[in-house]
Amino acid sequence: MFSKIIFTLFTAAVATVLVRGESHTITFINKCGYGTPYLWGPGGALLSTGDAYTSNGPADDLIAYLQIGTQTFSNNPVSLYSSFDAGVCGDNGENCTLIGATLSNDDGSSGYISLIPPYFFPPH
Repeated sequence: MFSKIIFTLFTAAVATVLVRGESHTITFINKCGYGTPYLWGPGGALLSTGDAYTSNGPADDLIAYLQIGTQTFSNNPVSLYSSFDAGVCGDNGENCTLIGATLSNDDGSSGYISLIPPYFFPPH
């Protein structure tokens, strides 16, 4: 009888852990008053242009930056804030300050800020 109770409690504990799962939400707070935050994922997938993004599992190889100026995607110019000439970031954050991150419950999370060329802190 005691072994059945222990087995039942163990099964309930495992089921609770499996149902809970892993989730990460990234929220942008832009206090600059201009620009659009971009969040890119693995394989060049655009995950967000300012809205909160939730990953239901590990979130690997993320890059984020604040896009200002005019940017071209697939030969279609998108004017974000055309009053700025500087600060046009490439799809990988070139010419801007880049934030990179990996979020994982199992392997641990990490993040970094890159100013290594071609990344830099714009003199605005």
